[in-house]
Amino acid sequence: MKEIPKRKVGRPRTHDRNKTLRIAVESYWREGVHGMSLNEVCRRAGVSKPSLYRDFEGEDGLMTAVLDRYMQEVLKPAWELLESNLAPTAAMRLYAEGLMVREDAPPGCLMAEMMINGDQLGPGTHALLREHMKEHVRRFEKWVQRWQEQGMVIDEVPPPIAARHIASLLVSLALQAHRGGRPERLRQHLSLSLRCYFEEPLYPY
Repeated sequence: MKEIPKRKVGRPRTHDRNKTLRIAVESYWREGVHGMSLNEVCRRAGVSKPSLYRDFEGEDGLMTAVLDRYMQEVLKPAWELLESNLAPTAAMRLYAEGLMVREDAPPGCLMAEMMINGDQLGPGTHALLREHMKEHVRRFEKWVQRWQEQGMVIDEVPPPIAARHIASLLVSLALQAHRGGRPERLRQHLSLSLRCYFEEPLYPY
């Protein structure tokens, strides 16, 4: 009698986790946390909800992975501007432009969108968001202090206060850009708001 081969035990892999995560990042970033349901993410990614739950252990796990991917691919390269030797006004312009005009992604900042929709985030996403925001402000504080010591940022405002102020201005800029704000007007507003830190205007007009 011919022996029937045994079937391998294990869950079938019928989709690509990285593809699902990439689509989720773009969807939450483009539509906003409030405008994107888990069902719609599944539809766009072409996966079932049980499959998504297996890979990410639920919506909170998915959004935590989304935020972590966003940090690795978007925020860390932006933070490198703060560690470069670019003059502070040049670095700030590049940072701001990345929030307003992007060829490969929507304008705005996914982390900023999550901040203002905190009531829709799970505990894991909340914790990671707080961690990233603290790191965000810490990097700006080091940046302000470095350029104050070199006389290129006005030192009337202590670095911790300046860092929180600048970070909040950039969050506001990102939210306005995501909602269709005109880059030219956003540049003017940011330049006026940062006059207390720089001897020269951020955007010369």
